[in-house]
Amino acid sequence: MGEVNDTLDWAGFFKGRVNVTGKGFIPGGLWQNSDAQFKTNVQPLQGGLAALDLVQPRTFEYLTNQFRMFELPTGVQPGVVAQELQQVLPQLVTDVTFPEQRDSLGNVITAAFDYKAVNYVGFTPYLISAGQELAGITEAQQTTINTLQDQISTLQQDLATCCADHGSTDGRSMSPGAGAGARAGEALRTDLFIVPNPVADHTQLRYTVATPGRTRLEVSDASGKRLELLEEAVREAGAYTHDWTTTNLAPGTYHVTLYLNDSYVVKKAVKVAR
Repeated sequence: MGEVNDTLDWAGFFKGRVNVTGKGFIPGGLWQNSDAQFKTNVQPLQGGLAALDLVQPRTFEYLTNQFRMFELPTGVQPGVVAQELQQVLPQLVTDVTFPEQRDSLGNVITAAFDYKAVNYVGFTPYLISAGQELAGITEAQQTTINTLQDQISTLQQDLATCCADHGSTDGRSMSPGAGAGARAGEALRTDLFIVPNPVADHTQLRYTVATPGRTRLEVSDASGKRLELLEEAVREAGAYTHDWTTTNLAPGTYHVTLYLNDSYVVKKAVKVAR
């Protein structure tokens, strides 16, 4: 054989339906016409997840002795049952007539009969649709989880504020004025959470940095006196955690302040209890 031009030369070109018994091997892959020029009324496929949820996957064995003319495979096979699939996705099921078979003398050896066939490739758009729906559900759930985590952290800060010795402490976000960080070019979403709070011996300072810069975490007592520099680092935008051991502090109310590029951003109250 000479070199074949894939677009012009065909080893076989069949017009109409082709029925093959036994196995078919296509090393180059199975291709179907899908060009836009052949299509009209193109619409997004909706409800792929719900449709697939109704499809019943099965395992089965073929009646190879009763249907020798098909050369069906032996052993346990995965798939679906056409009659069941037809109740859910009828467009993937079609009726076929197996033609009458005669021997060389013209005697009928197999009478014609009808059966159903399934377009397994047709599942692909539904699988894609279902995957996209699942991705959307996962994203929505993650957003809800993040919101709930923020609400829990805020409630913990409110509880610490409620228990604080000085009522002037705003445990949620004590930024000066309309936000010194914003005036200094910092994003308002730069924030600090203390979990757990109140704390016995150990807690975590979870903070987010909206813009890159040098961060600093300081702890002070209820009067505002600086007690300790907990952390100083150069950070990219993102979320960070600092483990804080409070065993050296007497029970009481303290404050942790987050600075970004030497600008005061947020202060949170924390209650140390034993």
